[in-house]
Parts: sequence; structure tokens; C-alpha cells
Amino acid sequence: MTLCYSPESKPLSLKIQILSWRLFGEPIFRIIPTPFFSIRSALLRCFGAKIGKNVRIYPSVRIWLPNRLKIGPHVGVGEGVYLYNKSLISIASGSILSRGSFVATASHDYNSPGFELVSKPVIIGKLCWIASSTIILPGITIADGTVIGAGSVVTVNTVEWTLYCGNPARAIRKRSYAVKSAS
Repeated sequence: MTLCYSPESKPLSLKIQILSWRLFGEPIFRIIPTPFFSIRSALLRCFGAKIGKNVRIYPSVRIWLPNRLKIGPHVGVGEGVYLYNKSLISIASGSILSRGSFVATASHDYNSPGFELVSKPVIIGKLCWIASSTIILPGITIADGTVIGAGSVVTVNTVEWTLYCGNPARAIRKRSYAVKSAS
């Protein structure tokens, strides 16, 4: 689903959700001490996020709007990760997003004279590792078992159980675990 936004097109209910998160939720989220992951998860649930059990989200994580976030069980979201979720970001069980990564669901249409905002969901499959300082662009699906190398920019959907690196990220090789489990 692709959404186009202009500043005037935000409904009042969305503006209220954003304002309440910015004024109340986000400041509380940030002051909860690091080891209290379950309290931070509970706060995100209060603001509409769907969060599984045993999720570790650090206090320096930035979330644009919690009600557009779905995280499965046993997921880690490291320090300084930015989840710019104007559309849904879904992270399946057992995945890790490392320090400083940026997941974007929105960008501007460079072909449009007004550079309208276009939004598409990002899906991260099971047992993925998104290494430090990685950028994932709108509309991308990271397949199960994918590893994205540090500093990579993901511009295309990935193939499961494959290592990707670079800018733009390219498939480097199949992961050895996938090869062993397929035999």
C-alpha cells in the first residue's frame, strides 16, 4: 500500500496521536532505565504497538509512531536505531537491528514537482540481523534469515538466508547455516 501525504492531509486523529506520543510517551520511553525492557514494551503497547514477549528495545531508539509498529518475540532493537514508520514496520521473531540503523517507510517522490511524501511498509523476516548503521528504504522486504552487513543501504528485496553488503546492498553469498539445514 502506498500512501501520499501533504501537510494538510493529516487527519486530526493522527495529529493527536503524534502529539501525545511526542509530549508524553517518548519522554517517558527515554527515561526508563536500560534493563527495564518489559516496561518500555508495555509503554509502546499503550500507544498501539504490537510487541511480542522478550523484546529488547533500548531507550535511545527513535520511533515515529508506535501504532504502526509490529515486533515479534525475541527481537532486539539496539541503541540509536531510528524506526521512521509512517507506514507499518514489521519485525518478525528472533531478528536483531543493531546500533544506529535507520528503517524508513517514507520518502519523497523525486519525479513530482512538489516532492510529495510517499509511504510504503517495511517487513523484516524471522532470524534476520541488520548490522550497525544500515539503511533500509521504503517498501523493502528483508527475507527470513537475511544478514545485512554494517553500513549497507538496502534498496531491493532480499533472498532468504543470504548475506548482503554494500551501497547499494548486493547479495554476497548464501549463509552457511541455510546450506547445512537444507542438506
